[in-house]
Amino acid sequence: MREWQRVILIFTLCLGLTLGAWSTIGGTGPSPINKKLIGKSGIHQGTKTQVFFDDFDGTDLSSDWVIVTGGGTYSVSGGYLRIYQSPVRLMINTRIDYAVSAPCKITTRVRASGQGMRSPNIVKLHRFGTDGNDEVTKAWFIGPTANTARMRNVNNGAGASTDSGNIYLEDITEWHTYSLEWRADSTSFYQDDILKRTLTSYIPDEPLVPAFWSAHDSITTLYLEIDWVRLETLSGNPGMPFGLDPVLILAILAVVIAAVVAIVVTVVVITRKRSGETPIVKISRPSLACKACGSVTSEGDTFCLRCGAKLEN
Repeated sequence: MREWQRVILIFTLCLGLTLGAWSTIGGTGPSPINKKLIGKSGIHQGTKTQVFFDDFDGTDLSSDWVIVTGGGTYSVSGGYLRIYQSPVRLMINTRIDYAVSAPCKITTRVRASGQGMRSPNIVKLHRFGTDGNDEVTKAWFIGPTANTARMRNVNNGAGASTDSGNIYLEDITEWHTYSLEWRADSTSFYQDDILKRTLTSYIPDEPLVPAFWSAHDSITTLYLEIDWVRLETLSGNPGMPFGLDPVLILAILAVVIAAVVAIVVTVVVITRKRSGETPIVKISRPSLACKACGSVTSEGDTFCLRCGAKLEN
């Protein structure tokens, strides 16, 4: 086997072992979420820790929720929470036990029953037990414009708020995940993990809880259907530089490590092999000088190759 073929073979083996070990320890990221297996808090997934999860598997809201204002209409059945548009307020939030501060992320899987929805919040973090916009970060559909949402930050201490303007989404009547990521210097809104808008002013600075709110609409036939809601605390690192995917960075690193190991192993193998080889020694034969003409010839010749005289030792 030639040396370049040996390098390729060793590199392939090293790369396979590196990627296999990486996958075993979870280098490819968290596994797909199984709602039935993650109902309890405290689950770690990389730089995230889940502190709250509900998949509404019952016939009413669990004791984890508190109805702040109960004039609006909601229902729980078939594993879904449905919040109906209503001219009367409905405000529910989790118990204060689940209050979090930045950095954190709330995610819901929802769909609207039809276009034109503009009341129920898609995702919301709110000051516990209040019914107004006094300390909040949230996003909501804004109908009647189809597939459109807005997000808003309210900082009560600053006494002001900021609004994102229209955010255009994929079909809101289909199932999507929506997330709000709250950090000390920004809030970001995602649909299916695709960043839609970031706000950098009037960031809330008090602990907030997951919440849902609905009111101010007479079209009561429309509702928001919620499959599940999850709240996670995050690490302080907002992401990799230049928007690079951490998984891609780790994959590149694995290839580089495999290449370095392959080269080192190949050099060591080749060096040891060569050091064990018997060196080729050229054996020189003693020479004889012709007494007749003085020319030099090799030992073993009987006659001089130049003058033909008989050689004598």
